[in-house]
Amino acid sequence: MNIFYGKSSTGSLAEALNGLTAPKLIILLSCEEKFEVNVETLERLYPGIPSIGCTLMSYGSEIVENGASVIAFTGGVSIATGVLEKTKTAPARFIKRLIDDVEALSPGNDDTALVNFCTGGDKKMLNTISYEVESKGIHSIGAGTNKSLVSANGVIYEEATVYAVIKNLSGKIKSYSESSDVAETEQVSQIMEKIHLEFPSFPSVLAINNFSRYQTFKENGELDSYLKKLEMLGDLCGIVGYGVHFKDKYLKGAMSCIVFE
Repeated sequence: MNIFYGKSSTGSLAEALNGLTAPKLIILLSCEEKFEVNVETLERLYPGIPSIGCTLMSYGSEIVENGASVIAFTGGVSIATGVLEKTKTAPARFIKRLIDDVEALSPGNDDTALVNFCTGGDKKMLNTISYEVESKGIHSIGAGTNKSLVSANGVIYEEATVYAVIKNLSGKIKSYSESSDVAETEQVSQIMEKIHLEFPSFPSVLAINNFSRYQTFKENGELDSYLKKLEMLGDLCGIVGYGVHFKDKYLKGAMSCIVFE
């Protein structure tokens, strides 16, 4: 499997999608002003391709602060996407959707991941899904959003959690997180060492950083050097969230990531 990352500083979805072929999953990150039209356009251009989306920022070698970007999975992966509505007030109401999607993919040993975006009630949501995810050995990361809108498969939802279940058919998957809510480069170095030991070849990496961490590095003039250091992890792309999810934990100043062989 491979990860494609495309971006547009102006919010042009066509520019962000340039070069993408045969996607199995598309994750859309769009500025709020163009979110609805970009969701509609994505579904029109790639009908039937599983997708989730939100209004968060993304990064590769640089941050896309107010534009549009696409993270797509291609090659040997099986995908299920869905939505858990009313996760702020009734997080267990639609949990069977996730249960059914997980069962359909038949997760194996270290080969399946869950990525989620939540508009509110993150802790309740994570507590609700934690057993279903961890009992199947699924590696889970996600992010809180800064707005109330998210999308799944071309449909926009308010006050919900959207998710993608990703099974790697050609290798293993592992997840990593920093040990505390502190923006320290030492912790990044520790994660890098672990990843390089377990994935000696150049892997694909999807990372999620918290907005407060992004602000800290930007204000200290360290953002560019931090992103360059992250690029040493592998074929990397990332998302800036308002709260970071790692398994059943809700972290406010850390980074989590999933690594794909």
